[in-house]
Order: sequence, then structure tokens, then C-alpha cells
Amino acid sequence: MLLYKHLLVLPNNLMTTLILKPGKVYGRLLRDTKKYWHLVLFGVVGILIGSAVDSALAWAIEPLINQGFINRDQSFIQMLPAIVILVFLVRGVALFVSNYCITRVGRNLVMGYRRQLFDHFLKLPAQYFDQTTSSKLITILIFNVEQLADATTRSLLIVLQSVFLIIGLLIVMITISWKLSLLFFSMVPFLFGIIYYTNKRLRKLNSNVQDTMGDVSDTTFEGVAGFREIRIYGASEQERERFYKVSKQARQRELKVVVTNSLSSALVQMMVALPIAFILYVVTKPNFGMSAGSFGAMVTAMISLARPLKRLTKVNSKIQRGVTGAQSIYQLLAENVETPGTGVLSIDRAKGDIELKGVEFAYSKSKAPALNGINLNIKSGETIALVGRSGSGKTTLVQLLPRFYEPTKGSVMLDGADIADYTLENLRGQFAFVSQNVVLFEGTIASNIAFGSQGATRKDIEKAAKLACVDEFTMRFPEGIDTPIGQNGGNLSGGQRQRIAIARAFLKDAPILVFDEATSALDQHVERMIQKSLKKLAKDRTTIIIAHRLSTVEHVDRILVLSDGKVIEQGKHDDLLAQNGEYTKLYASLAEEEMTASSEAE
Repeated sequence: MLLYKHLLVLPNNLMTTLILKPGKVYGRLLRDTKKYWHLVLFGVVGILIGSAVDSALAWAIEPLINQGFINRDQSFIQMLPAIVILVFLVRGVALFVSNYCITRVGRNLVMGYRRQLFDHFLKLPAQYFDQTTSSKLITILIFNVEQLADATTRSLLIVLQSVFLIIGLLIVMITISWKLSLLFFSMVPFLFGIIYYTNKRLRKLNSNVQDTMGDVSDTTFEGVAGFREIRIYGASEQERERFYKVSKQARQRELKVVVTNSLSSALVQMMVALPIAFILYVVTKPNFGMSAGSFGAMVTAMISLARPLKRLTKVNSKIQRGVTGAQSIYQLLAENVETPGTGVLSIDRAKGDIELKGVEFAYSKSKAPALNGINLNIKSGETIALVGRSGSGKTTLVQLLPRFYEPTKGSVMLDGADIADYTLENLRGQFAFVSQNVVLFEGTIASNIAFGSQGATRKDIEKAAKLACVDEFTMRFPEGIDTPIGQNGGNLSGGQRQRIAIARAFLKDAPILVFDEATSALDQHVERMIQKSLKKLAKDRTTIIIAHRLSTVEHVDRILVLSDGKVIEQGKHDDLLAQNGEYTKLYASLAEEEMTASSEAE
């Protein structure tokens, strides 16, 4: 372990010198390898042995020429085949061990970061997802994390192999002729200057590349997810041009990285070639006393130096790309997660009394408040409907109840206690949500109905399926409710997906139900059947319904009309119509829309 601590310092110092300060980010990446110190240790030992063997091969040129070809030493010649086989056997085993151990560390890091990021996604607040596209998050999880394997392990492997080989070859050169070696060292400042400039430019270029990859992911995701809208509105050419533009930009930025790498590599090769050429000129002079074997070993060592130096310049790009990717990962991990609060209250089952006192809420990028001074009291077991035009604050209001958002002013009470006093898990356990934007998960119909209900039995699942009229369409499937649904229910119709979501709510058996346009994708026959089931389910439960079709909420206990984030009217259906206010206008407007849609359908 002590050796490993020194090892962590060694690569940092080497890369501070050779790669010229990739920054604290790279240091953090290296520190994350601590838990795999035993693998790193084995890997480094393998690298040391492999580099020592490679350096020894250059040194072996001297006895090979002097004793083998000039002196014709028979004992040496007879031993040579066995020595060659042994040397390459040791080298092969060492390289295998180093490659496997270091690569395994890299894959462990990638797996660990992906798990860490996914866990973080599950804790991020709702407002973060409102402001960030899912495709950019996926790009960080898949593409950027993959760069870490290059930066922390594969690059580390190359750096250590190259550095150890350079040290070994320099020892060989100094042993043969320290004076000639000084000529080679004269190029070192120029090499560092090239690496420094390349380093600085690559960081900027790789940051641009990763930004562009996010744009490519966004455009691809929208093109795939919105294929129906693209085709129905004849926007294929528009989307094609948009994708061509971002993919062209990605190509240009990638090529800039390649050009920078290629030029720096060529310059490094030239800096190495100049002293080699001069040394070759000097040692071939008749008055320069050097044996043929020493000359061969010296030239071999110098030429061999070009390879690890070239690899160091090439690996620089991978390190900078990894550092840039790591910065985006660390920035994301630094995002504030959803605050669980200080609540410690936990109850088995809420009664369902809900009260909002002077509640105000505004989205972070909106000047106007979404909710403005809401005062509302919902009694246990009451069924209420929230109606209003788009943007009136209906969905925002119900999102506050399970604390997806926190009110900027006022308080929300459940059973007489502020919802902030409850533990977040316990509070959300009191709610079942069904939205018009149904989200299903990979698996079967049954597994989606039972989603989140860990202790549900097969009988419970089938009962919920029957209540939500899921059994009406599953009976036509050979596998019934065990039928795979495809990605997000791609094998099902919109109405079928919505029924599965309703069955999920039935199965949860929560004391508070929230239906946000929950039957919008259903035909009237199925809707009437589910309305009967909802009426049974709503008994002894607090139910909040957000409805666009007002005919579906005519018989609820109370209707609340929202406008500009305020409750402007409330009462029963007939009473509100008699007031001839906003509800009457809304009812007439929506009735006209339904009639128009019906006549167009005919």
C-alpha cells in the first residue's frame, strides 16, 4: 500500500512534467483508483518488467555484435536461442499482466461512475430536468464516462510504459557514452514546449467536441422520438439539414484534434531525429573510438526513444479528452440533489386532508408566478376537479403536493401537518399519480402494473388489471398480462398504455389519488367503464382530477376553476354554470371543441 501511495505521486509528477499539469481533475481521477491499488500495483510491476526487457534488448545489441558476429563466441551463440525465447516469454507475460490489470481498473471506474451518475439522476430535483435535456444527460453517462477509461487507465498504461522505457533507454545510452547522450538531452526543452502548447489547445478542442456530441445526441433523440410529428408536418428535410449541420460541426472539431495531434507528433519526431542525425555523423568519424557493438546499441537506443516519445504526444489527446469529460461529470455530480428536508414524521396511511395556505410558486426561468396566493382546503375522501385553460397552474399545483417542487411562499398541509415535516419517502407513499404522459418501463404488462409495489401478488395484479379494463385487450395476447410491452410501451396503443398506468395506481392503493388527464387517450366506452372503477376506488380516498373534458367531472364533489395561478371559482357543476362566469365560458368553449371534433370525425 505504501508503494501504491508513492505510485500515485509518481504518475502525477511525471505527467506534471511530461503532460504539463492536466489539473486537479486528473489528480482526482487518479485518486479514484485507490480502491483498486492491488490491480494497479500488479499492472505497474508488469510494466516495469516489460520496459526493462525492452531496454535490455537495446543494450543486448552490443554483445550480440561484438561476441556473436565479430568474436564468434560459440558458447554465447549456443545460449542465444534460449535467451531470446526466455526474454520474449517474460516480456509477453509482463505485458499481459499489465494490460489486464490496468484495463480492469478502467472498466471498474467506468462502471462505478455510471452507477454514481445514475444514482444522482434519481435524486436530482424536478426543476433540473425541466432545464436539461435527457439526451445530454445520456451523453455524459455513456460518452463522457467512457473517456475516463482512456484518461485514467489506458493512457496511464501508455504513459508508464513510455516513461519507464525512456528511462531504461537513457540508462543504456549513458552507460555507453554519456557525452553523446547530452546531445540528445539538448532537445528536451523544445519537446516540453511542444507538449505544453498541444496540451493547452487540446483541452479547448476536446471541450468543443463534447459539446458538439451533446448536440448530436439531442438532434438524434428528437428525430427518433418525434418521427410521427416530423413526417406528418413534412419536416423531414428540415430535421435532416439540422442533423447534417451538427454532424458536420462534430467532424470539423474532431479533425482539429487530429490535426493538432499529428502536427505535434511530427514535430516531436523531428526534435528526436536532429540529435540522432548529429550523433550518427560524429560516431562514424574514423578518430571516434567506439566499438561496432556499442555503436549499434547506441543507435538502437536512440531510434527506440522515438517510439515512446511519439506515444506520449498521442496519449496527450486522450488525457485531455478524459479530463474534459471528467469535468462535465464532476459538475453534474456537484448539482444539488433533491433535499429530503428535516422531516421525521412517518404515518402508515394518511386520512387525506389537504390544505394550501397562501401558496405561491414560480419556475426559475419564468417572471410570472405559476401559482399566486392559493388558499385551498380539501377534505378527506372528497373528490375535486381542477379545470382551467392551459397554463392556469393545474399541474403545478398537484406537483407541489408530493414535493416535486417546493412552494416559494406559503405552506402545504397534510392531515394538519406541513408536508415538509414528513419524510420524503413516506409523503410520496401516500400518493398515486396517473398522467396523460404515461411512462412505462422495459418488461411485461404485469411488471409495469406492479411497478413500485414490491409485495404485490399475482392475484392483486390481475385484480388491478380488471379494474382498469386492462384484461379487455390482454386476453387477445397469447401471453396475456405477461406480454412484453417494448420500449416505453411501443407495442401498445395510447389507450392501452394509459389503462396500464391506471391499473398501477389501483394496485398501489394510496389514500390520495391524482389523475392528470388520466383518461384522455381512451374512447368513450372504455372511459365510462374506468370512470365506474375510479368511482369505486375513490371511495374513502381523497381524489384530485385534472380534466380537459368537463363532462367527465360533472359529478365530482367540487370543481375548482384556475386562471393565472389563482382559484377564481369553485363549487358543483350546476352551481358554477348558474354563476355564468369563467366556468360557463370554459364549458361552452370546450363543448364547442368536442362538437367540432366529433363532426370532423364523422
